[in-house]
Amino acid sequence: CGLLWQQIPAPPTNGPPPRLPAQRNLLTTADDARLAATVVARCAQRVLTICTHELESEVYEYAPFVDAVKRLVLHRRYAKVRLLFMRDLRASHERHSLMMLARKLTGHFDIRTAPYEFREDPSTFVIADEQATLFRLQHDRWEGICELDDRAIARTYLDAFDVAWRAAGTPRSQLALRL
Repeated sequence: CGLLWQQIPAPPTNGPPPRLPAQRNLLTTADDARLAATVVARCAQRVLTICTHELESEVYEYAPFVDAVKRLVLHRRYAKVRLLFMRDLRASHERHSLMMLARKLTGHFDIRTAPYEFREDPSTFVIADEQATLFRLQHDRWEGICELDDRAIARTYLDAFDVAWRAAGTPRSQLALRL
């Protein structure tokens, strides 16, 4: 998974593709968060777990990120994307690239909305297979940390996610995905 930092395709530019230097990286900008989310998504082999408040377009509509998610679900028979919204889905997400992909590949996406008692948590994260993690303490800020190979950290966030996931009940139906 660590080699992926150098292999992420970037939008066409005159320079080399963007890189992050290590297995553990501090993030400060939207570009950092976008790149880290893409790398984490590419690390996933079975399950990609996303906890978000706003489904930030700057991160989750980035074409390489959406391509990484699409590659996961199309090339892995039992791959899943678990998407937990900390707020209600909005009509503005109707044309969101990730949501459009979820509508096309409903068998690979489980989408839930967290109950009210979990919505006070301001953090957001992306986790690949209990190993690679992108964590931002505040969903409305870009500062965060990306760990590519730390199962203990990933497990900690997944445990918290699973509590909210179970409390959220059943996945959204295909009709609910239509908003």
